[in-house]
Amino acid sequence: MARKTKKSLEVEHREVPVQVVYSNELGIGYSDTEVVINFAFSTPRYLEPHNDVEVPVARVILTWEVAETLLETLKGLVEKHKKPQKPKRKVKSRS
Repeated sequence: MARKTKKSLEVEHREVPVQVVYSNELGIGYSDTEVVINFAFSTPRYLEPHNDVEVPVARVILTWEVAETLLETLKGLVEKHKKPQKPKRKVKSRS
């Protein structure tokens, strides 16, 4: 079940509320034991005022094993997204 609030959208799963956020910027850091992904939001250039300030919205810390699973999953999604689509049928016209 999802409910919309003023500040965010919360999705409930197994009675644990999960906040849903939008990000259009990211940064990645790592250590010997984990990978850190920082997500942020920056106002798009077409919106005013555009001040190039990135606002942090989430930080996800992963083990290297989970990071590798994420890598393979995203890689598959991107490859599927980039697959060429079948060309539309050309309409033959009579002259």
